Amino acid sequence: MRHLCKNIPAFALLEVAIALSILGIVTYMGMPMLGKLQQWQQVKVTNAHQEKIVESLAGLCANEQTPTLPSVKCKW
Repeated sequence: MRHLCKNIPAFALLEVAIALSILGIVTYMGMPMLGKLQQWQQVKVTNAHQEKIVESLAGLCANEQTPTLPSVKCKW
């Protein structure tokens, strides 16, 4: 019985090593997706900011006010 109990911790160590190996492989495969997700999020935020800028400029033109940017000309 004593000999059997000594083998159990080594078996648990082997299970942990296999689990960590699998976790490492999954993480390695998921890293490129994380980069693409971050890039997609940045593009989404930039598009939202551009929409707000266009709406603000359209509002200025609709109110016949001079925009603060000299290159933007209202045709009203």
